[in-house]
Amino acid sequence: AAGVAVDSFPRRIYIHAFTSACGVGGSGSSGGNPSDATLNGTISLSTLVHELGHNLTLGHANSLDCKPNVIGAYQNCLKISYGDPFTPMGHSANGVFHHNSFQKSQIGWLSGQVREVTQDGTYTINPLAASTQGTKALKIRKNDTNEYYFLEYRQPVAGTFDALLPPDAVNGSLIRVAYYLPISGDNPFDSPETLLLDTHPDTPDAPYGFFDAALRDGETFFDSSNQISVTQISHNTDGVTLSIDLPDIIPTRVIVLPAEIRTYTDSRSTGLSALLYDQNDQPIWSAVSYDWGISSTNSIGTLTQINGNIATFVPQNKGRGQVWVTARYND
Repeated sequence: AAGVAVDSFPRRIYIHAFTSACGVGGSGSSGGNPSDATLNGTISLSTLVHELGHNLTLGHANSLDCKPNVIGAYQNCLKISYGDPFTPMGHSANGVFHHNSFQKSQIGWLSGQVREVTQDGTYTINPLAASTQGTKALKIRKNDTNEYYFLEYRQPVAGTFDALLPPDAVNGSLIRVAYYLPISGDNPFDSPETLLLDTHPDTPDAPYGFFDAALRDGETFFDSSNQISVTQISHNTDGVTLSIDLPDIIPTRVIVLPAEIRTYTDSRSTGLSALLYDQNDQPIWSAVSYDWGISSTNSIGTLTQINGNIATFVPQNKGRGQVWVTARYND
């Protein structure tokens, strides 16, 4: 526009006269700086927030229908695109609400307010839209699919987008599976997406559908594949209290890759990785610490721990030696 230096703005929104050739109400670039969003003929708040979400790297908020179960093998479930009615990255037919906790966390809006559950216990989640600095989400490792469950609690906090949430959404914890959708291009990245679970799959699709997805007091969500149990104890305007039981994990072995290094004194460094496995031969991703070391004759090289289970070996002199690693779980 005349007199406006558009190039100085990192987020750019364009609106044009409606055209059916677009086929959609709006579109937005996935990430990028600058990023672009386009509105087709009307300034719709829900469309605007949705497309700006894409500009901030967010993917879609979907739902997962596993009737008659809450969760199951994905091949036995139906993924419903845009199927989450409680976040603008899903469908916003009943209002524009806050982004869900996983997507907020991925763009830095919940710093220090997401707690990972690694042991049995009683946990409290504060309302997602509240201005308090408490826990706004719990995450639990879903080992069979290498993903996380994200649990959050919504309340109609006055003065926020969540103020008009439907009644069934504020009675308890919402449970989602969090995952990443790879985005290709010049600057590829992983876009955070979610699958909302319906903890009441036995209710009719109409008028309930996923609107009654939240747990209620006294109810339990159970993932039989991962032996994860979440029971809602109580809720009020300040938070929801949950009892969470996790499977007993028995560490059994550590795998180090590569298993053997053959190198020369003038060669480059070699990266190594270690991973602890449990009794079901599943990798243990959380609550594990690693200690690395090397024993050798003639000081064959140096070993540097880079980040937890990652180390680097740099050769120095001729000889033989052993690299060792100790993994500690919940220590």
